[in-house]
Amino acid sequence: MGSYRWIGMVAILVAALGMLAGCKDRKTTYTTASGAAATAEEKLLQEAETAWAERENKDQLLVAIGKWEEYVAKDPTNKHVYGMLARAYYLLGNGHETEEEAMLAAYDKGASYAEQGMALNEGFLQCVEKGGKDYKCLDENMTQEDILSVYWAYANIGKWSAISGFTYIVKNKSKLKGISDWVQATDPNFYYGAGDRILGTYYAKAPAAFGGDLDKSLTHFNASLKIEPNYLGTKVLMAQYYCTRKLDRELFVQLCNEVINADPNSIPEIAAEQKLEQGNAQRLLDQVDDLF
Repeated sequence: MGSYRWIGMVAILVAALGMLAGCKDRKTTYTTASGAAATAEEKLLQEAETAWAERENKDQLLVAIGKWEEYVAKDPTNKHVYGMLARAYYLLGNGHETEEEAMLAAYDKGASYAEQGMALNEGFLQCVEKGGKDYKCLDENMTQEDILSVYWAYANIGKWSAISGFTYIVKNKSKLKGISDWVQATDPNFYYGAGDRILGTYYAKAPAAFGGDLDKSLTHFNASLKIEPNYLGTKVLMAQYYCTRKLDRELFVQLCNEVINADPNSIPEIAAEQKLEQGNAQRLLDQVDDLF
């Protein structure tokens, strides 16, 4: 009798195992909603970086911008992403757009994102909200952590002002000078000698009556090139602003040709920007007879 009972138990166990084998197992899921959201946000960042790697292509640059914009809509507290949006819109205006209206729109968006990134610095934001001039609120509040947004704010506002004309160059001169000085004091080596580069641009663009000084411009451009001689954007800005104000056609042509004939891969991580600057140099060179 005992043996039959044992056989029956085995039969039941086998049947049960068979039923389990035929069922789908389930995974325990203790993932919170915030964890799921974080995963979605990480995916957006990954997709943005993948597209950004192909930013020489305008369509891919726009994909990167779109992904970063989706990200900040979900998480409006990421300084780095705001800084990258400012940089991306600058590249759109400076490297891909050729019509003034489209360039202005890109620089305006870039400046806006840079300012949103700057506003994430609580001390800076409180200073501005209390009525302080934004450029005067930099020194006591901003740190190296904020330099990405601050620098690209200058780059976008500076280009926007230059296209918009004399009135806006004068209107924004104090802001641009304040940002230039802050970047230079905070990290003169940032982004391939950006501090000296933007001071060189500032002194070349500003009218003499409002602080413009071509000798200072030349000094700062040369200092930037000493920090990173292979960064082509410095030579393009020098030709575009210093040489045209100085009426130095020979140096203008020399700089443009140096950029056009340079190896864009000399700084591999920004090869895309370098290639686009070569296009800018060619467009400037094509206008030489109109500019001089």
